[in-house]
Amino acid sequence: AGAFEGLLKTKLSKGFEHKQTVTLDQSNMSSGERTMTLSLTKGSLYQIHITNFRGEQKNVVIELYDSTGKMVATNYDSNSGRYWPIGYACRITGDYQVKIRFQDNPQNCGAFILGERSCSFCE
Repeated sequence: AGAFEGLLKTKLSKGFEHKQTVTLDQSNMSSGERTMTLSLTKGSLYQIHITNFRGEQKNVVIELYDSTGKMVATNYDSNSGRYWPIGYACRITGDYQVKIRFQDNPQNCGAFILGERSCSFCE
């Protein structure tokens, strides 16, 4: 976990505080998928990065869902086939679901990192 965490911490943009890192592997990914709950706070900007075991941000899809089950962000752009970090301006405090899946190989591994900073336009 340490190598992934160190790599991902360097990807958080300036001003973001590291909140959580999760290593993803066969022990915590059922059939190459995992769902986690994140408690997000109104007035905060969140940044989510994910990497596969090669340190690449590809072939790993993250989807962020609000408390109503509506997808509010994803790192995958199906039109271009590219993967991006998620930036999410939280306007409602609550529990959000994060769904993570490996596209190429369900036996893959990687890591997920969440960063947070205050946000004046998120109110």
